Amino acid sequence: MRIINYLFLACIIVFSFGSCAEDGDVGPAGADGTNGTNGTNGTDGEDGMDGAGFDELTKYGNIMIYLDGTRPDEVAFKDTSNFRFVPIEDISSENVVSISESTYSFRAMRFLSAPDDVFQYSVARLIMTVEDGETLSFPNFSLEIGKDVVTTDFKVFGIYDTYSSSSYTDLVIEDYSYTPSTGTMQFSFSFNVTGANNDTGNDLNVSGEVELVVLEYIN
Repeated sequence: MRIINYLFLACIIVFSFGSCAEDGDVGPAGADGTNGTNGTNGTDGEDGMDGAGFDELTKYGNIMIYLDGTRPDEVAFKDTSNFRFVPIEDISSENVVSISESTYSFRAMRFLSAPDDVFQYSVARLIMTVEDGETLSFPNFSLEIGKDVVTTDFKVFGIYDTYSSSSYTDLVIEDYSYTPSTGTMQFSFSFNVTGANNDTGNDLNVSGEVELVVLEYIN
C-alpha cells in the first residue's frame, strides 16, 4: 500500500515540475530551398481534323468585305471580314444563278462563322443581275451586311444594313467572270454610302472580293 502511495506522489511531483517548465524561444526560419529545374517541353500534338460538315460549308467560295469609315464615336476604323460558310439548308435559294438568255441573276449568302441556329446572323447576302449582251452591264446590285465590328481599342458596334442603288453611290464592279460549266463566278466591287444610309452615322466605303461557286437553279 505504501509503495502505491509513493508512486502516486512521484507522479504528482513529476507532473507539477513538468507543467511549470517554460518553452524555449522560437528558432530562426530556415532558408528557402532553391527552385527546381523546369522540365523539357513535350512534343506538339497533331492538328485535329476539321469538324464534320466543314468542307461542305466552305466549298462554294467566299465573300470578302472591307469597311473603311468612321465609327459612331467619330473615330476612324477599318474592318476586314471573310464570309465563307454557306447556309446548306437554304442552298437552293441562297447560292444560285437563274439564267434567261443573256441575263444572269445571282443570289448568294455567306455566314462569317459556321452556321448554328437562328442566333447566327453575321452574314453577307449578295443579289446581282448581269446583262451579258453586246455590252456587259449590272442593272441590279445589292449587298446586305450584318455583323458586329470589334476595334483594336476594345470597342464594339454593329453594322446591319442593306445597300442598294437607292443608298450607295460610285458603284464600281471589276474583273467579272462567270463560267457555267464549273459554276465559278468572281468579281471585285466598291461603293460609297452616306452616313444617313448606314449604321455608323458617317460616310462609309464598302469594297470586296467575291469568289463563288454557284448552282444553276432549275425551274
